[in-house]
Amino acid sequence: MNHAPADRFARLYSLLGWLALGGLVLVGSLPKASTIVFTWPWAFYSQALLLVPVFLLTWTQARGWRGVGLGGLAGLVLAGVIGVSVAASRQPHFSFEAALPLWGALAWIFWLAGQLGASRAEAPVFLRFARVAGVAMTVPLAMSALLYAVDVANLLAEQSWGEVDWVAHRNPHPLGHWNYTGGLGLLTFPWLAGLVWYERRWWRAGWIVASGLAAAAFFTAASRGAVLGALVAAAVAGLLWLSLHRPSRRQWVGFGLATVLVVAGLLATNGRLRALVADPSILFQRNESDVQRIGMLQGGGWLGLERPWVGHGPGMVPFVYPEVRARLVGGVETSYQLHNAPLHWWATTGFVGLAALGAFLCILGREWWRWRREPAGAPRTFALLGGVALAGYAGLALTDYQLDVITLLALAGLWAGMLLARSADADGFGAGRRGRWLPWVLGVAGAGAVAVLAPHWRAHQLHWTALAETSVEETSVTERVVLARRLLASVDAAPWCAHYRNQAGFQLARAAGESGDAGLRQAARRVLASSLEIDAAQEPVQSALGWLWLPDDPAPARAHFSHALRLLPDRPTTHLGLALACLGGGDERGCVQALAMELLVNPAFVASPYWQQSPLRELRDPAYARWRELSARALADPELPVWRRPAFAYACAVARWWREGRMPGPDELAGAGAEVRAVFAAIAQEPRGDVVLPRRWAGLCEVLAAPVSDEADLRVRCPELSDAARAALWLRLKTPGVASLAALLRMPFPEGGPVVHMKLERGHYPLMHRSLDGPGYADLAPYMDDPFLLECVAPLFPARGLLPGPVVTRLESAE
Repeated sequence: MNHAPADRFARLYSLLGWLALGGLVLVGSLPKASTIVFTWPWAFYSQALLLVPVFLLTWTQARGWRGVGLGGLAGLVLAGVIGVSVAASRQPHFSFEAALPLWGALAWIFWLAGQLGASRAEAPVFLRFARVAGVAMTVPLAMSALLYAVDVANLLAEQSWGEVDWVAHRNPHPLGHWNYTGGLGLLTFPWLAGLVWYERRWWRAGWIVASGLAAAAFFTAASRGAVLGALVAAAVAGLLWLSLHRPSRRQWVGFGLATVLVVAGLLATNGRLRALVADPSILFQRNESDVQRIGMLQGGGWLGLERPWVGHGPGMVPFVYPEVRARLVGGVETSYQLHNAPLHWWATTGFVGLAALGAFLCILGREWWRWRREPAGAPRTFALLGGVALAGYAGLALTDYQLDVITLLALAGLWAGMLLARSADADGFGAGRRGRWLPWVLGVAGAGAVAVLAPHWRAHQLHWTALAETSVEETSVTERVVLARRLLASVDAAPWCAHYRNQAGFQLARAAGESGDAGLRQAARRVLASSLEIDAAQEPVQSALGWLWLPDDPAPARAHFSHALRLLPDRPTTHLGLALACLGGGDERGCVQALAMELLVNPAFVASPYWQQSPLRELRDPAYARWRELSARALADPELPVWRRPAFAYACAVARWWREGRMPGPDELAGAGAEVRAVFAAIAQEPRGDVVLPRRWAGLCEVLAAPVSDEADLRVRCPELSDAARAALWLRLKTPGVASLAALLRMPFPEGGPVVHMKLERGHYPLMHRSLDGPGYADLAPYMDDPFLLECVAPLFPARGLLPGPVVTRLESAE
């Protein structure tokens, strides 16, 4: 009878473990699983799930498992170092929330190690555990295959197999990104392959299917990082095999055939690898993805140097990245992660964090090597496979940071726990140090985490409730104001979080824009300004305040636009806003300079309908002349990278062509794509025009060669254009003198033509705050475009971001 309460607690403990496993499988199998945990109520479920290992470890320690060996000590130091970086963060509340997956993963590793260490000598017990883990892995893999099969079926219903761009339609399921899918395949395949080796009959057949699903996830992801990880894993597996065996000739032949099959599979499923084999020179041709990654590496290095010892804190990269963005050569506005795990870890936890993590990984490596001397059997085989899997995942980690994805953390933690199980037994992690204090530390830490997270849970729930009960896109001005007031309740619950202030402020700003109410503009400015007091490096908020101040006072509008440009100097429309603020303050010279800078960072602005309206119409010529001066300086600037010069030279040439009519020369066209070069080749050969053109421009040539009778005929002749673009084209065709493709494309916006007013949202900013319940951040810039220019002329202009931030900054202040 005396043991009944303990038995009841043990049953509750087991029930909690099974519920946690079920929750983990569910969270890992839902579509877009990596981001669904940032929505309510999944945010609560996932964070509660991360706390479960802490309480499980507390329970096992309190029951008598109190040993703390070298591995346990390294884990405690690592957890403490993460805590120090959280405490030193500029936003410790947010950083604490971002660190929770790391702490939960460490608790998961050591709880698993203790459980596996107590039973590793009993092969049947271990195999039962291995089967449970295998089933848990198979569920998200099956979901991945199902969701991707649906995508493929939809694609093939629209186009034939040979027409599908498989590089653009890789498998992102179920976690939401192909890099995660590649990591999922990389971490699950060795475990499932181990089950294939040890199981018999129907069990083996089932694990063969599951292994096939893991392989399918890996290959359909077509992730270069996963390929690198697989190569590292294969190399480590080969070295391990050679250290354990003296291979026979037949085995060498089998190994060679397996290598050929894997390489063939990679080439068959990875379009980027096939393109590299067909043309190795593309390895040295930087595309936009490369520019983004180069920027992240450079920015991450600067961020690490700013706080080299303890870092900026977990989760803080997107908040501090804008502070170095102006020093980079284009790339993303801000970066959720740095696409390099060691660099990301250094930027967030500093050298101290790198040292602690390095020590922990060295202990894992030592334990893996020592498993070689253990008796043969399933535990030893899976532990050796664990070293291979983690080595491969370390290779992938050089191209991505995934230590905030719960599913991948759980899989990596499973392998780490398996390695540490060698030195764990019923008394703890190795002989020696006792840890009677550990249950108290863990229990207090778990309870403290709940206390810290509870206000944010409440704020998230209030935020979700307010938005769920309002149709944001179909809301009247009054309803927007009411919604903003409801959103401010989240601010009261979590006053440290800038995101809730931004959501309320942007709703007030939208209401002010729709009503013209100066009082609402002032209310929006007040809320957004309070957000900047928490984090001044928010370019969308700085820009929004610039547009909100512009109708009332150009001086603060100019200050906010200038601050936004210091954070993101190549952002379209921000120089336009600065130009209007300068004009409102009577600074015409500053206005001309800002307009020239807008042309510089956004070449397609040369064809904007804004130039047909006052006051820009009167400033068009001086702004263009100033742009000519600045573009020449930019081309001569030594900080303009050699690999950027062709594209920027083309940008200048196409803007000159649109404005003056002088064609880009052959050297200038070297910076354009093949499609654009075909268009200019057709223009150069008019009226002969025997160049094969892409359909959009070929239709325009057909219309010019055989004039249309009415808009219905135009719809038949140019079906690829939208209704608005066809209406704008019809007005151009009715204008006398439009007889060539060049004249048609260079024709300014016709008076009375249709315009497109866009309301853009910066959708990735809520992700930075790990709260995806509401809309993105509203871009308050007044976007007005000619639909014909958007669809037929704008594609001739290169993308923005061609100039490095330092070059743009120097040109802004150039005399």
